[in-house]
Amino acid sequence: MDVQGKSRKATLGRFSVVNEEQARQSYFEALNQLGMGEPAVQEKFITPRFDEFTNGIWREQKFALYKPSGQRSTQSYINSRLIPKYGNLFLHEIDKPMVR
Repeated sequence: MDVQGKSRKATLGRFSVVNEEQARQSYFEALNQLGMGEPAVQEKFITPRFDEFTNGIWREQKFALYKPSGQRSTQSYINSRLIPKYGNLFLHEIDKPMVR
């Protein structure tokens, strides 16, 4: 937090006890106590679905760098294994236990 031109740190709670929403609420309460109010826009991050991601930004930025043989095998794996299982899920919904 920036208070009177100086950067200040504040602890909102232990990560194992306070979840993301509770930490966010504590942050806004601290801002209000300092008279700074809430930010004008509270950003919400919207993640794409897995199938949109693999056919969109990932394809443009990463897949295009693969050699043709790598593209063929990767596309085959994506189509046969990944899209059927994760295609309709948003990226933030896919976690390590689900992939294992």
